[in-house]
Amino acid sequence: TSFSAIWALASGDAAQEVEEAQGMIEKGWFNRFKIKLGFADPQTDLDRLAALQKALPTGTDIIADVNQGWSEADFIRYLPRLADLGVSLVEQPLPAGQMAAMARISERSPIPIMMDEGVFTLEEALDGCARAAGSVLSLKLCKHGGVHQLKQVAGIAQAAGVQLYGGCLLESSVGAAAHLHAFATLPALEWGTEHFGPKILIEDLCRNALKYENFEVHLPDGPGLGVTPDLDLIEKYARKD
Repeated sequence: TSFSAIWALASGDAAQEVEEAQGMIEKGWFNRFKIKLGFADPQTDLDRLAALQKALPTGTDIIADVNQGWSEADFIRYLPRLADLGVSLVEQPLPAGQMAAMARISERSPIPIMMDEGVFTLEEALDGCARAAGSVLSLKLCKHGGVHQLKQVAGIAQAAGVQLYGGCLLESSVGAAAHLHAFATLPALEWGTEHFGPKILIEDLCRNALKYENFEVHLPDGPGLGVTPDLDLIEKYARKD
C-alpha cells in the first residue's frame, strides 16, 4: 500500500521554494506541493505562488494553505487569481471560528475548500460538513485525539460526501507511520497525504525510516507500526526537566 505524497513549501522565499520543489521532483520523492500563504500581504504571497507555478512542470498539482490568514473579503478578491494559477485546493483560508463564512466562500469558489483548523472534534466535523464549509477535510491524529476519533471524523465526512486529505504535523517516521496505518483503514483518501515529516527532519527517530519512491510514501510492514524506533536518538532529544 502506498499514498500519493505532498511536500509543503514554507520558507516565504520564492527562489528557494522553486529550487526545493525541483529537487524533490528530481529525487522522485514528491511531485505535488502545498505552498503556505499568510507570510505577507495576499498580493505578495500570490506572486510567490505564481513564480512556483511558472517554474514547475505544466500540470504540477499545487495546493494553497492560507492558514486562516485571510478575511472573507480577501478571499473573494483574490479567488480569480487563485483560479488563474490553477490551484487545485485551498486549505482553511478563513479563521477557524468563521464556519458560516467558510460555507459562503465554498459555495462561490470553483476551487475546493479544505477544512483544517476549523475541525478538531466530532461536533465540529458534523457542524462543518452540515454547513458545507468545505468539500475536503484534513485528518490529523493529534488534532482529532487519536486513531478512533480520527476514524469517526472521517466517517462523518464520508457520510456528508466530503473528501479526505491526510494532514501532518511534521512527525518523525513513528508518527507518520501511525497516520499511514490509520489512513490505510479508510475506504478512500482522495487527496493523498502530506506526510513529509521524516524527510524534513535532520535526524529521524527510526532506524528504518519510511520509504518515499515514485512520488508516493509507502505503508511500512512488520510488527506494530512497521518502523523500529532509534532509542539512542529518542534519548538524545528527550526533554529532561
